[in-house]
Amino acid sequence: MSCIAATLLTLFFAHYSIGTPTPPAASRVFSSHLSDAWYPRNAKKLTKLIKNLAIAAEKNFAMTADGSKIRAIIVPHAGYTYSGTVAAAGYLLADPSAIKTIIILAPSHYGAFSGIALPHFDTYHIPTGNIPLATDIIATLRSNKLFHEQHDIFRVEHAVEIQLPLIHFFFPQARIVPLIIGDITDDEITTAARMIKDILTPHTLVVVSTDLTHYGAQFHYTPFKDHVPLRIRQLDSRVLDAIQQQSRANFHRIISETHDTVCGAVPLEILLAMIEQQAFGATQTRLVAYATSADITHDTTSSVSYGSLIVTQETDNASINQLEKNMLLAYARDILRNTFTSTLDEKLLQPIMTPVIKQPQAVFVTLYKQNKKGDSPELRGCIGTTQADQPFFVNVADKTRASAFHDPRFLPVTQDELQSISLEISALQPPRSVKSYRDIILHKHGIILTVGSRAALFLPQVPAEFGFTLEETLNELSKKAGLPHDAWKNPEAQFQVFTTVDFGETSLKK
Repeated sequence: MSCIAATLLTLFFAHYSIGTPTPPAASRVFSSHLSDAWYPRNAKKLTKLIKNLAIAAEKNFAMTADGSKIRAIIVPHAGYTYSGTVAAAGYLLADPSAIKTIIILAPSHYGAFSGIALPHFDTYHIPTGNIPLATDIIATLRSNKLFHEQHDIFRVEHAVEIQLPLIHFFFPQARIVPLIIGDITDDEITTAARMIKDILTPHTLVVVSTDLTHYGAQFHYTPFKDHVPLRIRQLDSRVLDAIQQQSRANFHRIISETHDTVCGAVPLEILLAMIEQQAFGATQTRLVAYATSADITHDTTSSVSYGSLIVTQETDNASINQLEKNMLLAYARDILRNTFTSTLDEKLLQPIMTPVIKQPQAVFVTLYKQNKKGDSPELRGCIGTTQADQPFFVNVADKTRASAFHDPRFLPVTQDELQSISLEISALQPPRSVKSYRDIILHKHGIILTVGSRAALFLPQVPAEFGFTLEETLNELSKKAGLPHDAWKNPEAQFQVFTTVDFGETSLKK
């Protein structure tokens, strides 16, 4: 069982043991107002739902991260049916033992006011229990006139309350500082960031509550009419790219130019200003999860986008996460399909941009074909490069086309074959030379054999696919290079090895 799974089970049974809680006997208790349309009001049902959301998030948006170094998360605030899995993907990465206080930055959806609204109560009562507020921190913020109590705002706003059951589940010991952001100037954003920065400790987590693009007539935002899901994704990509660049200026410019309906734009600017002020020291921002309401409703006339991101002090983690793998596979599939079915501008097919997807990366793309039910898929094409000479997504597109249409061992793929073809992407680590073939670890290492002016490469999975021993592998590699089968024994033979991160379509897609 993974550490995350064990934690979830512990929290799950802990919540079940409390039954239906009652508010504490205190005069400054505020009860959440959200109805069953947002999440179940029954404590056991709500706890079970959150547990299931966390399991789905771990499955669909797995990511390796040091939870103790996560200092902020950006999560959506729609009903759990729509955005719960995306939100859980952000929450479950942070280390509960490291968090004592959570500052929530949320927008106001229902009332216009100036400044930043402070709560007028000491405890939040929600269906699964009671969450204490950090009243000492709230008193410190109240010393600045930008922060002031706004009773009516908290009575109607969902952007804070939708986060509370998730916070209570993942961080049951944490206090909270719920802040609802009203109309503030650019200078006041800077001031707010500085005030919040001054109250941070190593045990504070900042949560920004925001959805992304709201598209449709009901949101008074229909900047495009054709290829709506693709154009929404590209718009979200621009916004998310600026956030991941940690550039407040770029984010502000994109929102101003596109008038994108990111409801938490100002809370996001506060977080970006905090990052610029080195509130957390050196950090990187990573996209963990992304989805849209249209993924569930299949209604592209009205769509809201959701994303989860983490701000982490783990600045050297460049490992690809599950969302990035899924997006690159979908991109490769779209590239292949678009070759036959459309003259669509390929820029519209691009995945959401992330630092990993944009970084130079050596790539191989392998195509397999399922010929008969039950038979193992047969190789249908495989071409790649050992050079990290182009961005990851560009190399994926190029090598997908090359594998389908330019592998000299096979006829070009036809449109009728698409249904039976599956894709696998291999991201190569830089090759390194070894002294002898005896240094090769079969199934772990990819192999590059060079003899004189001829060379050939096998990915790590090739020997396993064909059941080759090391000697048989080197025999076949020699023949692939156009050399005698025993050329690898030549004293002038040179060997390089490399490792790969491999990910493929788990089922054949139509």
